[in-house]
Amino acid sequence: MFSEQEVAETTGPTEGAPVPTLAAADVISVYSDTYTAVADVDLNPDWGQTTVTTEVDIDGNNTLRMASLNYQGIQFAVQDVSGKTTLHLDYWTADATTFDVFLISEGPLETSHTITTTQGGWQSVDIPLSEYSSVVDLTKAFQFKFVGAGTIYLDNMMFTDTAATAVPPAEPTTAAPTPTVAAADVISVFSDTYTAVADVDTNPNWGQSTVTTVEMIEGNNTLKMAGL
Repeated sequence: MFSEQEVAETTGPTEGAPVPTLAAADVISVYSDTYTAVADVDLNPDWGQTTVTTEVDIDGNNTLRMASLNYQGIQFAVQDVSGKTTLHLDYWTADATTFDVFLISEGPLETSHTITTTQGGWQSVDIPLSEYSSVVDLTKAFQFKFVGAGTIYLDNMMFTDTAATAVPPAEPTTAAPTPTVAAADVISVFSDTYTAVADVDTNPNWGQSTVTTVEMIEGNNTLKMAGL
């Protein structure tokens, strides 16, 4: 027989939250494996809550788990986030239907944004800071508060710029796998392993802005489509 706690612990994400791709210079991070956090982050201050908050490893990714949520605070060194435009977070829940995300500044001044959840998968949310700025002093932000019910996993809590650009993905340094199918069983269009069919044009002029080139990667001709 499983106890109630054991059953609850088996219901959760098996993969980590999406990995953010914004440049570190465009982020003020409170909680994320991808970026260095601001100073003095306390993930579980004693505010009298009954929520059981722990940090768990999910597929190699540190993730905040708030079980049996009633409310939960997070505090950090005072930050001027007035130059950012959004509060980003990723969440996962199997049972919560809504939860409120409060931003709190010195005063204290606080107001909330309600998230209506999608259950059973990681969801990314970008809350405009304009939803808080009429009450909260964005130059003195220092706490979050989460209010709801159920169990919620959180990751990648950070202030960002909507105009920020993603860091370009790294290019491959190893060649694609070498096919092993017999040549007699293949009609090849592009591969170093087989003879291609006639009249292959890998970059016809169809008015596209894509920059298409053939790159040599570890001795292997590879088609690169940049800015697709």
